[in-house]
Amino acid sequence: MFLHQVKLPSQVSPQDGVYLHRLFQGRYEAHRTISRWFRGEKPPVYYKQGNVLYVVSELERPSFNQDEQYLLEDSSRVRSLDGITFRAGQYLKVQIHLNAVYSDDSAVWARARAQGRNPREALREWCLRKLEQAGFETSQVGDNLTVDAQGQESVRKPVSGRKALEIPVQPVVVNAVLQVREPEKVIEHYKAGLGQGKAWGFGLLRLAKA
Repeated sequence: MFLHQVKLPSQVSPQDGVYLHRLFQGRYEAHRTISRWFRGEKPPVYYKQGNVLYVVSELERPSFNQDEQYLLEDSSRVRSLDGITFRAGQYLKVQIHLNAVYSDDSAVWARARAQGRNPREALREWCLRKLEQAGFETSQVGDNLTVDAQGQESVRKPVSGRKALEIPVQPVVVNAVLQVREPEKVIEHYKAGLGQGKAWGFGLLRLAKA
């Protein structure tokens, strides 16, 4: 598995700027672009932050077309994840974008309100459960975790001969300093992502030494 970093150039011709915008003008378009660039047996996991794209894929090289290769090849970086190791007790800085709508704990906000609970507290607990599933120790996290729930969005997915589907997503940004409890699980989810909605840019774990 490989971690790719692709920087989309800002200083380009108007024609190239329009082309790049179309590739990532929405979550559905981004999904199609990433799936074309990193088409393999396993679907890629990705996240776009500003004009920088992070992708975990089994492919070492993306399949840019001729125009894309001219625009992006010099701004693309890649490193292998196959030799990566973590140790139990190690602390890591963790950032992840989760989707709080489509999950095994779906409709976190609505259910919390129905139960008379604080939705933000319920959302924080849900994020902690997700991070526990990924092999992190969360019992003593305290103030070392922040949860930022962003506005609900809809992914517009075209359907041939029918009205486009509007798929709701609820982006949640989690930043934390966490202790590794199960290194194998952390590595597994670092390579495969965490949670639902990976096709729409959710689930990629960004890790750094604390």
